Amino acid sequence: MITPSRLASTLLVMANMTFYTGLASLPLAQASAVVFFAPVIITVFSWYFLGEEFGPFRWLAVLLGLTGMMLVVQPFSVEIELAYLWPLAAAFCYAGFTTITRHIGRTESAPLLAVTAQGAFLLASGLIGLSVGHGQFAGFADPGIEFLLRAWRWPPPGDIVYLAGIGGLSAVTALSLSFAYRSAQASFLAPFEYAILPLVLLWGYLVFSEFPDSLALFGIVLIAVGGLVVWLDGKRRAGPALFGVFGRQAGTLEGYTYSDALLQSTIVWDADSIDRLFKDGPDVVTPGTKMPIQRMKNAQDRSDLVSFLQSATKTP
Repeated sequence: MITPSRLASTLLVMANMTFYTGLASLPLAQASAVVFFAPVIITVFSWYFLGEEFGPFRWLAVLLGLTGMMLVVQPFSVEIELAYLWPLAAAFCYAGFTTITRHIGRTESAPLLAVTAQGAFLLASGLIGLSVGHGQFAGFADPGIEFLLRAWRWPPPGDIVYLAGIGGLSAVTALSLSFAYRSAQASFLAPFEYAILPLVLLWGYLVFSEFPDSLALFGIVLIAVGGLVVWLDGKRRAGPALFGVFGRQAGTLEGYTYSDALLQSTIVWDADSIDRLFKDGPDVVTPGTKMPIQRMKNAQDRSDLVSFLQSATKTP
């Protein structure tokens, strides 16, 4: 049975596979820049599938990211590289992974999501190794297809330590992503990953002597700027001030843009309603809201949280 967590894990595996396949044909910087079109796709997916609300600045970021991606790929050139379809597919798969993770993050634990993702990698690698790992289908002129189908070989003993380190770092990365995307808007978190772009340019130059042309470099900058626009627009979406929240009707604090669900709500925040919010989740207490709140099953934990909020949010 295909569950949302399994689908998310499958998309993550496909994102990695298509990205590494693209690297077989493309320079590191350009391939990575196309993958970083993913936050733009996440923004659209979050709006369409999750109903997340945002204004013109997010759509400006989408336009900047799309323009930057076009400059990197340069589809208007005489000899367009079809290999760019690999990292573009990776961007769509990764956007699907993060959107689903955001959707199920209110009910699924981060360790479960991380373990499911790593299990999917292990299962997919085993199946691919058994089916094409002997190299019986190799021999393609296309570097990407040849990368997928060439024969597997056992790594030298000295490489085992490096592979184990990569595996450990990948597990930490998956766990960190699961914690992050279940706690905040997917369209807000994604641009933080743009910090990788300068490192990609650096390592591509130092290790492979690769550096993008001026047009592609400008496109990379536009993609990064689009991510920063999303980040700056997202700063005001952390939530309204909690001072004086007890006794206040939901959706009434001036200066904060609420969802329609909260604006139409008649809830008055008190110990009981806040306890129910963390027990049942915002999708039950206020259907249609976009609050990124994790459910708490333990009654004592909720009681301690409510007590803390009562003492910490008194209007100064």
